[in-house]
Amino acid sequence: MPRSKVRTVNTPIQGDKAWVVFRVPSVGEVETMSRLEDTEAFTAGKNLIVEHVIKWNWADENNVPLPLPGEMVPVLDEKGEPVLDEDGNPVEQRVVDDCTLDEFAELSEILLSRSKAERKN
Repeated sequence: MPRSKVRTVNTPIQGDKAWVVFRVPSVGEVETMSRLEDTEAFTAGKNLIVEHVIKWNWADENNVPLPLPGEMVPVLDEKGEPVLDEDGNPVEQRVVDDCTLDEFAELSEILLSRSKAERKN
């Protein structure tokens, strides 16, 4: 059965008015996550975030809106300048790979928890 159920939740770690809209993970995805340990679970959790977050209003410390978790962004050094590889090309990473541990934990908890209405059913 295709998963098309979507939820919007507030995300206090990003401020009182922050929210995330995501596709609800299937029971199988949640069960798989619960069986993984340490590094595997962390990597799978980041991939789950990338696959399920549809939109959000998160912003960086300068209040600039962040792209979605799976989008590629340049890696910046401490001066805010792009980091370059040995060929002079900008190094990029997924937004989710730059999340703080607290942000990652909040997103993971949101994705893996069920709403009150879902628990009643």
